[in-house]
Amino acid sequence: MEKALEGEYAGDAYEAAKDGDEPPLAVCPNCCSETFVVASDVCLVCGEGRSYENCNLCGNSLSVEEQDFDGLCSYCHHRMTKDD
Repeated sequence: MEKALEGEYAGDAYEAAKDGDEPPLAVCPNCCSETFVVASDVCLVCGEGRSYENCNLCGNSLSVEEQDFDGLCSYCHHRMTKDD
């Protein structure tokens, strides 16, 4: 499935990289396959979406990559784990 999606979204991935945008595919935070379609907010292997849509502290939208921070954006996670 990963190879098929890679081919399907190759043009979009190129455009995103060229323009500095978010890639169309991401690693699914649930099944760890690179089959999460960002625009649809769903993994085409396991059918799951993002667990967290917005940061619990600041309210910013959370990316697929930020799902590992238990409801925090990367900035708020950094602030909460910073040892001052």
